[in-house]
Amino acid sequence: MEAKGPPMESSLLMKSLVLGVRYEPQYRVRDYMGTLIDAILHAASSPFSPTVFPYTEANPIGQDLYNLETGNTLKINQSDTVLEFNLGTADLQRVSNLGKDFQTYVLEPLHKICSVSRIARYGVLVRFDPKGMIGLQRPTVRYKDPDLPDPKDFGVRFSHKLPTNEGYSRKNVSDYRNVIYSLFETAAGEISLSLDYQEYFIPMLEASEWSSHPFPSFVDGGILYHRTTFAKWIGSLKKTEQAA
Repeated sequence: MEAKGPPMESSLLMKSLVLGVRYEPQYRVRDYMGTLIDAILHAASSPFSPTVFPYTEANPIGQDLYNLETGNTLKINQSDTVLEFNLGTADLQRVSNLGKDFQTYVLEPLHKICSVSRIARYGVLVRFDPKGMIGLQRPTVRYKDPDLPDPKDFGVRFSHKLPTNEGYSRKNVSDYRNVIYSLFETAAGEISLSLDYQEYFIPMLEASEWSSHPFPSFVDGGILYHRTTFAKWIGSLKKTEQAA
């Protein structure tokens, strides 16, 4: 599902983005890890070149690529591949572009070199910058129990389960999407907020089906959710504060 409509701007400043794929544990990923890392780092026009990820470190289950200055990481192991990238922007097109790059320069080599299949879950998580929370009502004000003293730390976390076309239309398919909101306030009054948009494949996607469920399309579906349902919720927080 592509995000269409007005210019793609988030209602809040985005701090960082996490893109991830979970698959059934496949230990051959470790056997081909060196070839995979070379393909990711040295592909022509790779956005994940050695300049972006100058350091690598092996661990018992996989390999981590990272940059000490930016904090960006790419972690690959026998059951997960996860990219975390700093954003510092409200431009949702940046999210869409990273979704495409993740598909082209990470997931496609993972599939071709390591023969990864049986995909269990896609995920895209956005963490928002606390500096951009001006105008949002504090969680301790909106959700606290009026009969209890002011809490020092406060947090709420809730999720929504959403249907998919495959889950509706295909026999013996129970795919669904899950959206998780996390909103916290520290004792110092700093607010942190994240939106986690996931898709679960039941049964898991086989290698032959992966191309029919491209990761960038999933990311664009998350962007559309961000610009509609999530943006409306953010607007309600602002309206509540203004009315208080």
